[in-house]
Amino acid sequence: MIVQCCVCGKIRHDARWIIPTHQQLKNEQISHTYCPLCAHKTITEYRKNRTLLLSPIIPKTTPQSC
Repeated sequence: MIVQCCVCGKIRHDARWIIPTHQQLKNEQISHTYCPLCAHKTITEYRKNRTLLLSPIIPKTTPQSC
């Protein structure tokens, strides 16, 4: 089974991520995941967007006086 990045299309080959040839993908079962570079980019973008989206929702707490 070939493991292919769902973002950039590279395949994992012997612990490296390479650009596949047509022959490598021919008649093979393919499983999709993220290569390390695309995973880092995706997680970074998700965290940035999540912070922007949640900032108006998260209430600001004020210290209560005794």
